[in-house]
Amino acid sequence: MRLIATGYRRIKIELYRRGFEVNHKVVYELMKIDNLLCIKKQFVPKTTDSEHNLPQSILI
Repeated sequence: MRLIATGYRRIKIELYRRGFEVNHKVVYELMKIDNLLCIKKQFVPKTTDSEHNLPQSILI
């Protein structure tokens, strides 16, 4: 079974094809135990540097 870069939904379908009756929560927990879940990037808000040394544009 080749499971490179597959999520829990595809794994659930593959297990169902192989005869295992499992729901998505069980597959998700098994993937979490085996450290197969993707690592989510932490949200970093974009901010404006108001202390820059560039000329400011005139807004009309």
